[in-house]
Amino acid sequence: DMFEWAFTMLKNTALQLSMANGENGEGKEIDLSEEMRPYLDELEAIKSAFRSREAKVGEMEQQLETLKWSVVEAKKKKSFWTLVSSATTILAAVVSFAYAARVR
Repeated sequence: DMFEWAFTMLKNTALQLSMANGENGEGKEIDLSEEMRPYLDELEAIKSAFRSREAKVGEMEQQLETLKWSVVEAKKKKSFWTLVSSATTILAAVVSFAYAARVR
């Protein structure tokens, strides 16, 4: 996980800086953990924001699929009613022609 990797890198960097200053790295680890708390909180907030964004993107993709399906259904219905309208017009023309032929 990227955030665990970032946490490990942050912890190692802080430990190396502590050792470079001549301090005992092992005894200072608890203190480093407390010093890194704001950074860890920020990383957690970023992680949460990414997850929230991913959830929103997933929801938007689902809405897009629903919209696409609705458009397809609307085209089918339009196509159906166009066919019915054309068939009705043709049927009316045939009936009119038959009636006109019968009257003469």
